[in-house]
Amino acid sequence: MNIVHITGEAAPFVQTGGLGTFVEKLAAAQAAAGHIVRVCIPLYLLTERDAGEIRDTEVRINVSAGDREYEFAVHSALVSGVEYLFFANPELFSRGGIYGSGDFDYSDNDLRYAAFSQACLFYFAGGCSSPDILHCHDWQAGLVPLYNSLLFRDMKWKTVFTVHDVQCQGLFQRMDLEELNLPWEVYDIEGIEFYGQISFLKAGIVYSDFITTVSPAYARDIQTEGFAGGMEGVMTKYSYKLKGILNGIDYNVWNPGNDCYVSCRIGNGKNWKKECKKELAKDFGINPDRPLFVMIGRMSNRKGLELVLDAAPDLAQKEADFFILGHGDKMYVRIIKKLAGSFGNFFIHTRYDHALAHRLFAAADFILAPSVYEPFGSSHLIGTRYGAVPLVNPAGGVEDTVKYFAENGCALVMKEYTVAELLNKVDEAIKMYSTGDLTQKVMESSCCADFSWERAAAQYLEIYLSPDGG
Repeated sequence: MNIVHITGEAAPFVQTGGLGTFVEKLAAAQAAAGHIVRVCIPLYLLTERDAGEIRDTEVRINVSAGDREYEFAVHSALVSGVEYLFFANPELFSRGGIYGSGDFDYSDNDLRYAAFSQACLFYFAGGCSSPDILHCHDWQAGLVPLYNSLLFRDMKWKTVFTVHDVQCQGLFQRMDLEELNLPWEVYDIEGIEFYGQISFLKAGIVYSDFITTVSPAYARDIQTEGFAGGMEGVMTKYSYKLKGILNGIDYNVWNPGNDCYVSCRIGNGKNWKKECKKELAKDFGINPDRPLFVMIGRMSNRKGLELVLDAAPDLAQKEADFFILGHGDKMYVRIIKKLAGSFGNFFIHTRYDHALAHRLFAAADFILAPSVYEPFGSSHLIGTRYGAVPLVNPAGGVEDTVKYFAENGCALVMKEYTVAELLNKVDEAIKMYSTGDLTQKVMESSCCADFSWERAAAQYLEIYLSPDGG
């Protein structure tokens, strides 16, 4: 098939979170399966130019927005069999940030991504190898299905829209409609109106041929009050074209057998996990002779940090070490740093460090993932590749994946979201650690479950080929 992904970010060129990784990995798996795959993203000032040779195709696309015209220069690079198409407009995208500066979003993000969305459609409608599928991601590409229904009805392609995080809704002032080259008719409860504003995310949901999200449990959750940020009614209405497909993890990147970031690997005849803990102890002072709990991810309440902070005084009394790696909300970063200064068994690294993440997964006995809600959740899955036991709250996609390990006695699953239950599971973990090494059993369970991107790509292909949707 001829597949096009339209997104605000995609690794290895630009990413602010999991969306960028998702697009990169799914596109590469699709290309490896023999499909023609292209990824459309804006050309930002912060684009990693060393990630691939970016060349000017000399194609120019003009789009209108209000009383203005914007010209996009289309650039191209080839990585892992995927053609990345960069849409360059310096006025809109050559800025010091991706979506904003500091804690503030750019006030014209609606105009930026509306113009980008139109440019992508005009590019392919102009005869540049017309695709079979336009796969649009999150609010940044939410207007693509809407513009497609208004301006490109004669095109044969289908539109698929993936909701990566329903809380990110792309909300803007309704008075900007005309500037976005949209008719007032779409500002309706059945269209893109959302509590007096316009929602780019809702546009993608309403006007796409098919909707996906990143796990079956999350597809269920976002149809219920409390999980969807007010979007539950919309998701329920369009549930007939909604499907949850589990994300993947990259088995080549997260491979304990040939991981270049760890000093001791599987198959060298030693207790490799113990050796990895000893190496980590040299740099950070952990005790390699007691259990190590590792928490890796964005610092936000969504990841369960409030629960960990509330439990910290009790966790500090445990014969165990706790290592938190991540970045994010500045308030949590400040609190976590203070926590590490107060308790001797807490270790903190407040920026994401890819090499350190590998070392931590290799050294960890338990992966701590008590998320409040989680569209997918990958840290506990990566941890199982390295023989670490997941300790999780079964929220969203975690519910779909941790069951494989719980059935084999290789996971600790919270029954309720309370400090008492978290402490109870930590005590169970410490007892588990004292009675024997579960590393091999966890790794064997991981090998029996398929969480690869190849599996995800095959399931997306089924959707692309389905006659009633994407």
